Amino acid sequence: METPGTSFQDLINKWDKVFLKEEKNKEQKHSKVKNAIEGQNVIMFFKKGDGIFGAPEESRIVFAQLKNPDGEMPDDAGFPAFDLIKGMNGSPAQSMFSANDLPEIKIITRDDAEKALMQCPEKEMEEMPTMNLIPMKTDKYGANTIKLKDRE
Repeated sequence: METPGTSFQDLINKWDKVFLKEEKNKEQKHSKVKNAIEGQNVIMFFKKGDGIFGAPEESRIVFAQLKNPDGEMPDDAGFPAFDLIKGMNGSPAQSMFSANDLPEIKIITRDDAEKALMQCPEKEMEEMPTMNLIPMKTDKYGANTIKLKDRE
């Protein structure tokens, strides 16, 4: 007769620890993804290249005006959006987009953004800091007054 703590029992205990740790990590990752999205007050989500971006209401309005120009929009009008992947990695997370970027932008749902962020490799998700936002001034069209700069 086997005594408590035999190899089979040890195997079951190890499995429980590994399984519980994986579940805990998955829950933490999901919580970090949700916090990153909700903490930035973004309502529009899109992909451009390999990036997943989120934009606030003001950016959504400028995006719509750029997509369907029917009035006076400055030639250098643009809108900011947060690169959610880079932001969760602690890198500078804000990017500016202009009318030139529109063909490459693919609008996605919030659920699609969350799923895509959950697919990021675990090492990219470690110790995700909260992004600090700097209030921006807008012009009479609702566009941010930040000048477009060269992007990498």
